[in-house]
Amino acid sequence: MLGEVVAGPGSMLIAAYCKEHTNISMDALASYLQTRQQRSRAAGPRESDRQKIAGMLSGALPADDDRQARRWYSSGQSYAKGTLMVQADPRCSPRRG
Repeated sequence: MLGEVVAGPGSMLIAAYCKEHTNISMDALASYLQTRQQRSRAAGPRESDRQKIAGMLSGALPADDDRQARRWYSSGQSYAKGTLMVQADPRCSPRRG
């Protein structure tokens, strides 16, 4: 059961200690150790992530026949356009008067 919760060797020691010396539930332990995030990081970026970043950075377009990759790329472009817009900061406006 601990093997299902734990991702790395350090986490295994923490999990074994907690199981032996505390009343922590396995669900709470998995949450504290962030095992889902550890597995996700170990798996590396997904193709959707790569295409979104390419869109954000105006990288090379995916092939015409890869509709899903083009959607991810477009999503990255939209995100970049929305977050890179210059917005006036009222604290920096010239004083009038």
